[in-house]
Amino acid sequence: MKKLFLLGIFFMLVLSAFVSAQLGITDVTIGSDTQKRSNPYEDINQTLTSEFTLTNTGNETVTGLSFNRVGIDAKYAVRFINPPTEIAANSSLQVTIQGYIPIDLDAVDRNGNKIAVNIGSISVSGTKSISNTSTNTPTSNVFMRAINMLEINRMDIFWDGEDSRLDDGRLVRDIKPGDKIELRIVVENLFSGRRDEDFEIEDVDIFVEIDREFGRDDDYSIRYLYPRDREEITFEFDVRQDAREGTYPVVIKVVGIDENGAWHGEKWNVDLEIRRELRDIRIASAELIPNLISCERNIRLETNIKNIGRRSTSQGVLLVESDIFTERITSIRLDTDDNYRRTFMINVPEDTNPGVYLFTVKTFFDSSHYNNRDYSDVQDILLTVRECETVTPPPVEEPEDDEEVIIVQPPTTTPTPGIVYGQPPVKAEESFFETKAYIALLVVGALVGIALLFLAVAILLKK
Repeated sequence: MKKLFLLGIFFMLVLSAFVSAQLGITDVTIGSDTQKRSNPYEDINQTLTSEFTLTNTGNETVTGLSFNRVGIDAKYAVRFINPPTEIAANSSLQVTIQGYIPIDLDAVDRNGNKIAVNIGSISVSGTKSISNTSTNTPTSNVFMRAINMLEINRMDIFWDGEDSRLDDGRLVRDIKPGDKIELRIVVENLFSGRRDEDFEIEDVDIFVEIDREFGRDDDYSIRYLYPRDREEITFEFDVRQDAREGTYPVVIKVVGIDENGAWHGEKWNVDLEIRRELRDIRIASAELIPNLISCERNIRLETNIKNIGRRSTSQGVLLVESDIFTERITSIRLDTDDNYRRTFMINVPEDTNPGVYLFTVKTFFDSSHYNNRDYSDVQDILLTVRECETVTPPPVEEPEDDEEVIIVQPPTTTPTPGIVYGQPPVKAEESFFETKAYIALLVVGALVGIALLFLAVAILLKK
């Protein structure tokens, strides 16, 4: 009996340990996606309150409750409004918290997702009234939210003569391989431009993330977007000729930062459905080589067609038509995703007038479609023919009858007397008056004459 009593006490102690006071608090968010920010430049103070839940799941009242901020920046001015000092067993309380919405609080993350910014956490602790021991110390997150001021105002899609207004989550059907797609996106700065909301949004980036079946991702940047301004951006994509059937996601992201440092933006998700036609032969390529001729008149037309339909054919038709050349190829066998290549050798007639000539290439799924002129695809190619110009020498001008003709004869060389051309020259005999001795004699005679003249002058002076 004593053992049973002790065992009962033991189980009660164990049970009391499990049901002793356990505190818990929930996360709290201050603000909302419509909440405006404070503006210290205009003395606008956006301070508001919110509530979180405090619970005690134990069988003891908790007294001496202590609430604390953990890692919260002072700029948020978070504080508890008249917090309770105790909580009864197995009960819950609403606790009021207050915070200040700063001017630079982000509305979205860098991918355009709307967010509540985690600014830190709060904790609570107390003392169990029966055991007089400390409780656990639970913590919870404090979030803050503010309004987004950059949005996608409108988005339209255009393809194959069709168009549709898009919204977030929209599905666009009946896009075919080879279609050209155009997305027109209008983005808007929602700031009013009033004195308290006169803020530009800078470095606005628009991203379009698209499946490779449509090409590659693209983006565009706007340096400044002024209050209440809108701007339209156009993106173009080509659906691959061999694109597979299916539904493909497209992600459109718009992000920018206002002049106070807060991030704004929006993110949309749309789906594009590619659906192949039952019978569809496309022209993958068609090229004239060369596409400009003059004297040389031989050209070739290289074609490549592909069956992108859901059904095979054994009666495909390829037709080439022009004023210069026409030919039809029939009974072309093509399974789905098969190609057929054909080169046409063409001789342009010499009497073809200069000008631009149109070559039209068409494909037909089978002979019945050809007979009904119901082609799958068509492509036009231009050939330029220029006049063949030959180079001729300039004509020789003949003199007129009354024009005097002057014939210029080349000069003739008169031989020097006494010199026989082709033999060494014979030296002629010199005269005495041409010799050096005669010249020396003249010099001596002149000197003697001068001396006699000076002598005569001297004699006359003495007298």
